Amino acid sequence: MITQEKKATLLKDIRKIGSFISSKQAQEMIAAYQQQEPEGTRSVVYGRHVFEALLQIPGCEGIRAFNAINAEGIHTFVLIGANAKGKHIYEAIFDTGLPCPASCPFGSADLEGYLWKKANEAPLDLTTIGASISRAAAHEMIATWQNEEPEAFRSWLYGRELFDALLAVPGCAGIRIFNGINDQGAHSLVFTAVDAVGGNILEYKVNTANGVETVKAPLADSGLPCPASCPDSIDLKIYMSKDRH
Repeated sequence: MITQEKKATLLKDIRKIGSFISSKQAQEMIAAYQQQEPEGTRSVVYGRHVFEALLQIPGCEGIRAFNAINAEGIHTFVLIGANAKGKHIYEAIFDTGLPCPASCPFGSADLEGYLWKKANEAPLDLTTIGASISRAAAHEMIATWQNEEPEAFRSWLYGRELFDALLAVPGCAGIRIFNGINDQGAHSLVFTAVDAVGGNILEYKVNTANGVETVKAPLADSGLPCPASCPDSIDLKIYMSKDRH
């Protein structure tokens, strides 16, 4: 539960919203969601260009991930930058990620099970996954989710430091967003860096003075949810009229 005191503390420095979790915590959250929502979207992957484009917008201190439903009726996310006050920045809005399902890897769809290469099948090209969409399209997708799931979380706000850390992982070609259930039983998101063929990067090697060492890659959670912490309106179209300045 987000208290008013915690909300005020987080909003003082939006770039720091979010935290890093262990692979055990991440796997438990992912498994809990998939058990609770066996027919739901397990994850959506985006190329790193999506996050780089948002973070490079002047004044961007974080990214808000909206629950949304696309034209095919699939649960996905709309991603938009936020400034130091949590207000949206409209230079770019992104979707067109690759959801699982309908497009899942070979093998299990948990944290460690992403193996995309099948016989006679080309690997993923993450440079093509994720594209800018119009405000009207974003509004329609977000409104569809809110109409179908009026009691569910509408969005989560994450600080840019979380995405900077994920993008800094050696070999990171994109970021996968998993649906999860946290230890309080609430819908949450888990972020992982992915390699050029869509595999989750859970660890990597680094050269040190003491030789080659294995480093655990960051896994992230703990965004600021709406509700309990929402911008001026839950509706993207109203956000656009109020937040443009």
